[in-house]
Amino acid sequence: MKGTLAPLTLQPELYRIRDAAAVLGVSERMVYAFIEIGKLTAVRLPGTGSKRSPVRIARADLLAFVERCRGASA
Repeated sequence: MKGTLAPLTLQPELYRIRDAAAVLGVSERMVYAFIEIGKLTAVRLPGTGSKRSPVRIARADLLAFVERCRGASA
């Protein structure tokens, strides 16, 4: 039998609001609230014409947010 490759699992560097909400187990509205009050850092990408500029959250910022929350609840 030839060698088999382990499944490749890629993690995005930037998360959409809905994806960050799913990771955190909260609503999209709650993610926007965390961003608005400065608890979660997000970036606004350049606009795509008539639509609003998309908001993304870096994986590192999402992980840092989770760690801060863990520290606050300890």
